[in-house]
Amino acid sequence: GEKASTIYTYLDLQRIERIDVSLGIWVADFELEINSPFSNPIENLKFSNRSEIDSTWVVNLIRELKAGDRFQSKYRIVGTFEFKPDIREFPYDVQRLSIDMSLEKNIENCVLQPPVSALIDMDFETNGWELVDANSGTISTKNFDRIGTNLKTKVNLEKINRTEWTLARKNNVSVLRSLIPLLVLILLSWYSSFNSAEQAFSTIQLNTTVFLAGVALYFSADKPSGANFTFIDRMFIYFYLAIGTLILTEFSVILSSKLYEYTHTAWQVAIPILLTLLLYNYWKKNSAI
Repeated sequence: GEKASTIYTYLDLQRIERIDVSLGIWVADFELEINSPFSNPIENLKFSNRSEIDSTWVVNLIRELKAGDRFQSKYRIVGTFEFKPDIREFPYDVQRLSIDMSLEKNIENCVLQPPVSALIDMDFETNGWELVDANSGTISTKNFDRIGTNLKTKVNLEKINRTEWTLARKNNVSVLRSLIPLLVLILLSWYSSFNSAEQAFSTIQLNTTVFLAGVALYFSADKPSGANFTFIDRMFIYFYLAIGTLILTEFSVILSSKLYEYTHTAWQVAIPILLTLLLYNYWKKNSAI
């Protein structure tokens, strides 16, 4: 039944300096406007998704004015925040970045005004990414305090203001560094499919070299670490399966020269089809963003 004071905030994102999908962190440069009954109100705010991996956090007070019994404060902040990365389509991935704000527990009789979606900043530097969407709202979390020797339970409900941006990118350089050498290796294997049965040993040697070159190329590929396969990972897996199967079919020469010729004819047709599917998949991913 007590009257609560309202704290108003407006977040103006200036620049996204870095997005690290391997660590799940991003660095934001933003201005924060706060109207509150307190002086230096930044001390009363908690950014719940601040990163613990990267402790970058620089706060500069731009100005503070007093109007009546309230303070109008403006800060310039550079900080690192956490997010849940989705690397399944890397380097054509879409990531959701957010800044979460709430009041510290020791602030009583105050509420934080929920963010207004119409005021979300959508004009900022994205450092190679493209802004897809922006949204804001509130989320609720709760925790429990166990008080006294009888462990009396007190439920604490916390309202968090979340401002979220969805960004996408298409990093063709990362793909082409792997795709172009893979195309050359695939063409070498296709060339070997025209060898005769008398050249079976040389064909096996050539395709084994192609397979090992693909393994070395994979470890030098530009890709983030994570628990999921990326687009680049799947591209190499299909390559390994194709070349590995081709090498195994070379041993059909032991059974019959005629069978060997049939398998080579099949590969002469299958490899261009696989190559076309690979290029089509690359074109589809590239044009989707």
